[in-house]
Amino acid sequence: MKKEIRNHLKQKLPTYMIPNYFKRIESIPITNNGKLNRKALPEPDMNDFIKEEYVEPKTDVEKLICKIYSNVFKFQDNEIGILDDFFELGGDSLNAIRVSSMIEQELKIKINIKDILNHTVIKDLSEYIEDKMQNKDSNDILINNLEIFNNKSTQKEFPMTSQQLGVYIDSMKYPNNIMYNIPTAFKLRKNVSESDIEKIKKELMKYSENMIF
Repeated sequence: MKKEIRNHLKQKLPTYMIPNYFKRIESIPITNNGKLNRKALPEPDMNDFIKEEYVEPKTDVEKLICKIYSNVFKFQDNEIGILDDFFELGGDSLNAIRVSSMIEQELKIKINIKDILNHTVIKDLSEYIEDKMQNKDSNDILINNLEIFNNKSTQKEFPMTSQQLGVYIDSMKYPNNIMYNIPTAFKLRKNVSESDIEKIKKELMKYSENMIF
């Protein structure tokens, strides 16, 4: 039933809006005011997440990804197979950051959060990584980085970093969440003028062109 519900929602909603798990309850707890009592809802356990029939990993990359997923999602090593899906295991943007970081550390290649989110099944992600490892060597990456560095300039739009993408996805999925809000107050001298602030802004932009005010 859980699988059918998820498949139905996939046809109606973007992936980030689909719940990570489904749990059947006999009744919905409410407060004295007649509102949903979220604190009284039962916590999910491993049985609430959707897992595919176990298919053993064969390639070195498949074995590595399964091991990383087992670590991130707290499963036994032999419980995660190549048909398991990132979102169906309970994945979110923060998990994707961890997964991409661990893959980069082990394989020494650049993996973005969007790569994890675009290849949610372990088998697909493994094939993507294997293809990337075949066609991209360290010299290609160095050349690309130099081209980006030298192309400084007139660019008005900049791609998101992995961290920014993670924050964006979380804000779309949980619009009322304020976990990324960082309120800060600065006390300025009385004689600081608007032109002084403008000079500071321009100086900062020399070091970070994609800084927007």
